[in-house]
Amino acid sequence: MSRIAEIILDPPPDFTWSAPSATVWTFSNRYEPFEPSMGRGKLTFRDQKGTEWGFAKTRFETTSYFGLPPLPGGDAQVMAFPAARKDEGYLLTHGAPPNGVFAGQGFLSNYTLVMDLLWPRESQQQYRALYQRDPENKDDAEMFIHDSRQNGIGINSVYHGKLMANRWHRVAISVQAASGAGGVGQMHKFIDGRFVGGHGTDSAGPVSRWALGPEFLLFTDNDGETMPGYVSSIYFIDRNLSMEEIALLGRPHAGGANIPGPLLQKKREKLPRSVDIIAHRGDSCCSPENTLIAIRRAFDRGASAVEVDIQWSADGTIVLMHDETVDRTTNGKGKVVALTLEKLKSFDAGSWFGFNFRGEKIPTLTEALLEAKGRGKLILDVKGHKMGAAIKGALKEAGVGPEAVYIWLNEASKAFDDFQKYLPGTGILWGGMPDSFDESTFYELKKKGIVGFDIDPSDKKVSKPFVMAAQKAGFYVSLYTINDPQGMRESAWLGVDAIETDFPAVLKDMLP
Repeated sequence: MSRIAEIILDPPPDFTWSAPSATVWTFSNRYEPFEPSMGRGKLTFRDQKGTEWGFAKTRFETTSYFGLPPLPGGDAQVMAFPAARKDEGYLLTHGAPPNGVFAGQGFLSNYTLVMDLLWPRESQQQYRALYQRDPENKDDAEMFIHDSRQNGIGINSVYHGKLMANRWHRVAISVQAASGAGGVGQMHKFIDGRFVGGHGTDSAGPVSRWALGPEFLLFTDNDGETMPGYVSSIYFIDRNLSMEEIALLGRPHAGGANIPGPLLQKKREKLPRSVDIIAHRGDSCCSPENTLIAIRRAFDRGASAVEVDIQWSADGTIVLMHDETVDRTTNGKGKVVALTLEKLKSFDAGSWFGFNFRGEKIPTLTEALLEAKGRGKLILDVKGHKMGAAIKGALKEAGVGPEAVYIWLNEASKAFDDFQKYLPGTGILWGGMPDSFDESTFYELKKKGIVGFDIDPSDKKVSKPFVMAAQKAGFYVSLYTINDPQGMRESAWLGVDAIETDFPAVLKDMLP
């Protein structure tokens, strides 16, 4: 069995593995420590000023020589790295071809970086750069470790998880870079095989800041936010590994970051109470959004409802698509409303997310309803005008009633009358907040057909008193889009009926 294949020990039944381009460094060659133990990538010192800082400050010895805790599997050779200056760091050339959303611009959109790391106690409570996209190091690094108030792995005040001092941890970052409308590109962060949080990869500019060129930097930052540490192995792979794959990698191992180590024994902390699971655009963390496989996997992973986005095709069929154009999530181009169903069906709606999803098609609403039939509701985020009659027709074609769906409308929507006319038995989830929580306000909302609220928790009005008042008045309350375990716990504490997430399997695992 190859060393890459060893990470797939017990894949889920619907998983298909394909050989990627990957490189592993274990620093085991004492004469050429940067020689990879597998793969064609390259690792070198970044030394623009010719100071030979790397040879002076970087050391390669065993864990026992450094007096470090041992790794499972043996006394590993490790690299001790310093707190790097702006003109220092480690240049990684991955050697992988462009892929994903930004392949046309020559960038690697989908990739995974796994490192077995140890931070000494004196490096704690400080920002420590993990990797920097810009090989010239002209701006902030893309990902940091910080373990004071916010803890863990992150950037821009979004940090998740916790790393303990003087302990080996396996840190994995799985990236699916995207940008533009919707901001649905994601970076999944893991510590010792356990998912600790999701982070959006949309950013200003035509290309996401997390999409990689041919080379990038490790352990350096433009303004010196680095600290000394140890790395026993680096594993780079040119696709975004799934949550199941990274879970199987477990904790660090002396054989390399691609070799499964011991699995975490401590169970994930549970929610204080049970909630319904709403999957945002399907199982969108791990499947191409708004596709049939994303819907199917969401229900497989515990969702009771799946939120999808619906738009018109040029010839009047309702299809699933979030953006106004197909550019981001297919290999086609153009506005959805300007393309016929036949043309839309000719596009590949899966390869942008990952090689294993090639050939997925843009579904019609009828197809999506048939996929969900008997399993749970679809929540329809309506992005077209006057869709009530067509939705009614799709329900009839799928052989389901109005109870099979909720309609989601934002607070600026003027479509209430259309849905009351054609779908009087279908509940509306409102994305807005009422001006007050009194009986008369709630009564007026009910007259519009509103049966619940699905709201952004960043709204300052969201509170436990609001949730209690809405539920007392008979409304269903959910929050979107909660993509980290701590946020899920906080949302459950508010008393909501449901949590909408890109990670239905994580939320299911946390249910009491």
